[in-house]
Amino acid sequence: MTDSIQLFPPFAEEMLPGGGHRSFVLKRGQLLRLTDLRGGANVSLTLLNANEKTERLNLPDSLKCQHTAKLTSGHCLYSDMGRVLAAITADTCGWSDSIGGVLCACEVAEKYGQGRYQELRNGFYVYSYLDSNDQGDRLFDSWSRWTFNESLGGLMGVIADDSGLLALTLRVSHDGMPIIALDRFVRETAPSRIPYFDSYEKYPSVMHRPTAFAAYGADSERYLIGAPLKDIGPMIAKWPTETQHLYIGAGYDSLVDLTSPYIRDKDDKIILDARVSVTKLTVSVSNSVAISAQLSYDLGKTWKVGREWIDRPAGGWQLGVQSIAEEHSLSVPVMKENKAYRARISSRNWLPLTISVVEWSGQAFTSR
Repeated sequence: MTDSIQLFPPFAEEMLPGGGHRSFVLKRGQLLRLTDLRGGANVSLTLLNANEKTERLNLPDSLKCQHTAKLTSGHCLYSDMGRVLAAITADTCGWSDSIGGVLCACEVAEKYGQGRYQELRNGFYVYSYLDSNDQGDRLFDSWSRWTFNESLGGLMGVIADDSGLLALTLRVSHDGMPIIALDRFVRETAPSRIPYFDSYEKYPSVMHRPTAFAAYGADSERYLIGAPLKDIGPMIAKWPTETQHLYIGAGYDSLVDLTSPYIRDKDDKIILDARVSVTKLTVSVSNSVAISAQLSYDLGKTWKVGREWIDRPAGGWQLGVQSIAEEHSLSVPVMKENKAYRARISSRNWLPLTISVVEWSGQAFTSR
């Protein structure tokens, strides 16, 4: 982090290989120089108070108190107690990234795909977790990306509470006037009494979006039967007494891109040199009506349908009636190496889908 000016001869020098680490006490008045010998190196730095180990580097405070997102020459590194642990005296790299960490552009593009904030402003990430009631251990945690359809307007902000998520969107009404809408997203898995629309309204509605659909609620004998809004004329004519249970909303397929599996050893550590070949993917659902499983072999650029399912009980299906399956399993053949494919599970428009279990079947090879 220092420039080429040599104030004093170095009293210690060490070369760290890739994946190496080093710890030492840096005293007041001493300088630490980090040099990238070949280019493309990443270094993670952690600072602790040598006299009080609980006091450590706090990057959010270091950025906020200096009104910057890039640390470079002239900036200080603050602890979580508001004290300066170190200062950057010079920097020939330009600046250091305190937000992205040691990720590189190619890894980010491979995992999340291409897209800038200016292009994908209607998405946000949700962190979910489940802790054990007995020991307090974390049993499950995950990050998921939620995306609003463009027809719902621009996403302005998200607020979370115990009941779910509240999202503010800026939209344009049917008469061209801008409006601010508030949508609530609940995390309950029990079947909803309302079709799974976004921004639903009772019929008749002022919604005139290209993605608008109409479907019947649970108080109707035609529960979950629906059609595009522009084509509901025959449906209303066939069941004229059911219009009071009709809902209008923006409908599109919700989806989840699955993370590829990996294996662990007996000490619960990830085996990095293992080669995993996936034979099939089994998705178990509950209280669901339809599911579509898709596969991609070009890092998510194009998708092909592997298997689809919609609930049609054998011998009991009736025209104009949609049932809900309490449990169902869908087997999707993959026959690819772990890194050679991606899997996506999506719903079918306003029909409910609750994923309960995802299983991978295949073989693992390792040199151990």
